[in-house]
Amino acid sequence: MSRDAPDAVSDMTLKFHRRISFKLARAGVILAFILGGLLSSIQVYFDYLSHEKDFRDFIERVLQAARPPAVRAVHTLDARLAEEVVTGLMQYDYVHQVLIVDELGQTLAEGAKPVADSNTGWITSSIGAIYRTYPIALQMESYHQLQTGRMEVVVNMDKALEPFFNRAYYVLIIGIVRNMVLVLLLFIAFYYMITRPLISLAASFSEVNPEDPGDRRLRLPRSHDGDELGYLAQIGNQFLETLQKRLEERREAEETLRDSERQTRQIIDTVPHLIYAKDRNGAFVFVNQALASFYDRNITEIEGTDHHSLHHLISNLESVRFDNEDREVIDKQKVMFIPEHGLTDIYGRRRILQSNKIPFRFFGKPCALIVSVDITDRVEAQSRVEQLAFHDPLTGLPNRNLFYDRLTMDIARSRNHGAYGALLLIDLDNFKNINDSLGHSVGDELLRNVAKNLRNCLDEEITVGRLGGDEFTVIMPELGRTPEEAEQNANLIAAKVLSELSSPFFFNTQEFTVTASMGVALYPDKDANTEVILRYADTALFQAKHEGRNKMTIFKAEMADAVSKRLSIENELRTAVKDKALMFYYQPQVSVTDGRIIGAEALIRWNHPQRGLITPDEFVPVLENSNLILTAGLDMFTQACMQVKEWLDKGWWEEDMRVAINVSPKQFYQPEFVEQIIEILQATRLPAHCIELEVTESVVIQNVKDTINKMLSLKGLGVRFSLDDFGTGYSSLSYLKRLPVDCLKIDRSFVTDINSDVNDAAIVSTILAMAAHLDLEVVAEGVETVEHLEFLKENECDYYQGYLFSKPLPAAEMGELLRLQPKNPK
Repeated sequence: MSRDAPDAVSDMTLKFHRRISFKLARAGVILAFILGGLLSSIQVYFDYLSHEKDFRDFIERVLQAARPPAVRAVHTLDARLAEEVVTGLMQYDYVHQVLIVDELGQTLAEGAKPVADSNTGWITSSIGAIYRTYPIALQMESYHQLQTGRMEVVVNMDKALEPFFNRAYYVLIIGIVRNMVLVLLLFIAFYYMITRPLISLAASFSEVNPEDPGDRRLRLPRSHDGDELGYLAQIGNQFLETLQKRLEERREAEETLRDSERQTRQIIDTVPHLIYAKDRNGAFVFVNQALASFYDRNITEIEGTDHHSLHHLISNLESVRFDNEDREVIDKQKVMFIPEHGLTDIYGRRRILQSNKIPFRFFGKPCALIVSVDITDRVEAQSRVEQLAFHDPLTGLPNRNLFYDRLTMDIARSRNHGAYGALLLIDLDNFKNINDSLGHSVGDELLRNVAKNLRNCLDEEITVGRLGGDEFTVIMPELGRTPEEAEQNANLIAAKVLSELSSPFFFNTQEFTVTASMGVALYPDKDANTEVILRYADTALFQAKHEGRNKMTIFKAEMADAVSKRLSIENELRTAVKDKALMFYYQPQVSVTDGRIIGAEALIRWNHPQRGLITPDEFVPVLENSNLILTAGLDMFTQACMQVKEWLDKGWWEEDMRVAINVSPKQFYQPEFVEQIIEILQATRLPAHCIELEVTESVVIQNVKDTINKMLSLKGLGVRFSLDDFGTGYSSLSYLKRLPVDCLKIDRSFVTDINSDVNDAAIVSTILAMAAHLDLEVVAEGVETVEHLEFLKENECDYYQGYLFSKPLPAAEMGELLRLQPKNPK
């Protein structure tokens, strides 16, 4: 608002008819006229009804009075009397005409007045007829109502209503005058009560400085402090104060915004992402430092430059593509996300970007805002991760995950196309011997050489993979339209693979030869899924190894019985583990010198509800392969600890006794194995020295360092370790001096013939002598005769177990045996 606005208000430039006082007065007058007119009309209407009734009564009386003489005049045919009646009636102003006739229709007398001009005739005609006729039958009562003549009186209703019209006229005139006076009074009142204060208020408003609204206050006479105008002034002053505060806040916000804009610009210029905005013509309207650096320019050089002209020298194809995309974003107001696209920088390096393009307005101009993130390193890293996730790092072949996916897809494709493929499962014979005797470097080089030979001898559409260790797989798609044709082609490919693998392998001038056993399973086979086909191939591989190795076996239907049996055992085992139906039998371990029980080996048994006790050889391999051993192993360890604690509390188990428990390789190499053992010992409160964990060489050789660390952690608590089946492997001697074991167990295969086989006797004697030299205890397994025991005594064996002393016993019978043994004197 301009500073000279108050003069305009004070000069009263408002037109009279636009003032509120006039509008209010006008509205009041209109309402008054409407209300006054309505009331006056009602008053006039009721006055009319009253006048009408009075007139009817009056004219009725007049006519009743004139009737008797009129009847006599007609009866006597007295014209003079009739004339007198007519003259009498004509004296009334409102009687316009009178006519008296006899029974023959002859006029005896009549009178009439001329038609006079009237200002109210139109009103009377709008109410009804101006002339109203009253016919009167002239009858003699003594002559039985015989009609002798008639009289007609015509009344001028305009004359009859003249008094009513005069009254109505005065009522209306008075109402108009009253309303005009009311207009004047209302105008004066409204002017002084509303218009004048409002003009004053407007003048105060016009004096407000828009840049400093809080500097002025709206003023009104104190008489308005409590009314609406005063409230309006109060609210106006509050508004000015609020406006002043908002303006100050806005100025502060604008300053903060300017600071924020500067900081945002600094941040955007610091961000390594390419951030820029372009108009529809492709010109840069905003760029950050990262984009300027991308083109080896500074910001001022690029802003305003056409993007196409800047980039087309690097790559015209890229330039056209992103120009079209950016224009589409602007024209269609479309948000565009490009997860991955290439862009060449000023140095010719191909970068991979992820871009978001959104429409927005830059100072009112429609533009496209683009934020591009350089994901080149991430994509390359992801590619490497995917390579590691789906490929074997040693050989570069597809690993188990990728192999499983491809086999699943090819089974589905074969089923849809009506073709047959085959899965070839390869296991290198005696690879473990090479790995253990010559080292992992030779083993790894052998695996790489096998992978290379497999890729070279097979077609590209055939997938070669490595499952792990020395297991390889070959997926052979579309071998034929019939199982017979597919089997024939599979045999040819398998023979080719066997021949290729048998080729000599050289490492550091040393020649190696390796053979392989192979199992083949055709697919699709009814509803068999990937897991089942793999199991079929594994069954065929097992059969090939069983038949002498270095051969290929194709899975046949009769082999399915073995698979079915194994699956059945696995399902029943799962229920048995869940229901805790597995149990321990305990075989006493006895001192060779005095025959006292010094402990026991816990041997797992399965009491099947239908088949009774099942031998470990039948179900333990299934337990291992199905990973149920992880759950069952902990349950059985807990069971053994609780049992020994019970015997210990009863005094049947002596402090220096120990229970030997076999540990599965899978269980041992669980990361939390040590913590699980400690947790169970704490839960059962069994002293750790009462436990002896039996490990085999297969546990040791997988990871010697980790094995030793775990053994030392538990030995620190008092747990003992024994090396089971010593002498049956290839690497026990090389690791024995490093392992923190307390005891060696001689396998029953050496003990059975020690009295008849000089070789077995020599092996046992050597093991005992070596153990004595290393200060290790020895337990001989499978001692069944007195001759066995005597040999062990002669060679100073420490302990033995076997049917000579006792077969494995249920816990109750073992407890009874312990109870009956005399206490060892301390």
